Amino acid sequence: MEHRGEGDALITGGGTDYSETAGTWSATVSGSRTSFNFGSSEDPPGPAAIPDGGFTVALLGGALIGLYGFRRKLA
Repeated sequence: MEHRGEGDALITGGGTDYSETAGTWSATVSGSRTSFNFGSSEDPPGPAAIPDGGFTVALLGGALIGLYGFRRKLA
């Protein structure tokens, strides 16, 4: 006999706690054998990465130029 459904899995203990995860489950009982499966997938996919536009590189370059100038001032 097989049963299927949807639900949330929450795993705690063992020093690691995981976030509650939505997914589908199935349980099968056949004689003395029992199996339980839980699966999840990200649907719809998460947000797309947003391009930086170069601001981070410009900020890093400005910081390096500032350090270079500070070093020359001390020398």
